[in-house]
Amino acid sequence: MISTQEITLNPGSYFKLIARIRFKTSFLMYLLPFAAAVVLHFAMSDSQMIVKFLLVYGVVNPLWMLIYQYIYATSDKARALMTSRHYTFDNQQITAIYQDGNRDVFEWERVVAVRRFANEMLIYFSKSEFIYLPFSALETNEREQLEQLLQQHGK
Repeated sequence: MISTQEITLNPGSYFKLIARIRFKTSFLMYLLPFAAAVVLHFAMSDSQMIVKFLLVYGVVNPLWMLIYQYIYATSDKARALMTSRHYTFDNQQITAIYQDGNRDVFEWERVVAVRRFANEMLIYFSKSEFIYLPFSALETNEREQLEQLLQQHGK
């Protein structure tokens, strides 16, 4: 069985995490208005107003997304995510044990994806439900064991 050290996520770290996920998965969507503005500028002679709109939209939309995500990350809606916890991993399940004594159990079959970053891992159970697991919460050998468990379960 693999057991992590206590993990605490603060609002600033959570904001950085969700902003990075948002922009990594949809950065092309944010570049599209700029590309359209360039194409329209050269393709149409009377496109000045459309080009300006696309440029302003291309700047304002990502800024609005950052503001919205910051407001969410610091709101009461995200407060449960800030509860300290640790995880245990075995062959059958993943167990989250919270500071207040509550537990969540996740069967390996529920894992739909795993995203690895330089210093952390996200284990997804749906498009928006995931476990945040910083590698600093694991010993080196436990990280290798967790990777083996993930491979055994096809993740």
